[in-house]
Amino acid sequence: MQHEGLLLLLLTFNNSIRKYYSVQVSYMILQRVSPVTHSIGNCLKRVIVIIASVIFFQNPMGRQNQIGAPHNGLRLPLSLHHQLLFSSTG
Repeated sequence: MQHEGLLLLLLTFNNSIRKYYSVQVSYMILQRVSPVTHSIGNCLKRVIVIIASVIFFQNPMGRQNQIGAPHNGLRLPLSLHHQLLFSSTG
């Protein structure tokens, strides 16, 4: 029982450190690119994670996920269009 508690504590600490560095890297990227570019990168990352999860890990997709996955895929070209539209006016 003690080993499980210690393992849980170590996993929680590990997750906290990784999340901290993820946020720090996100802020560093945001300082170098526009917020729209950062949003597009996050959207692309989300699409890649969904596709990899389904293909590599063979995770089944429920009906709600099947409806939501194309939504994320459609956000990417719309965000790119938005960035091109407004970056050309500046």
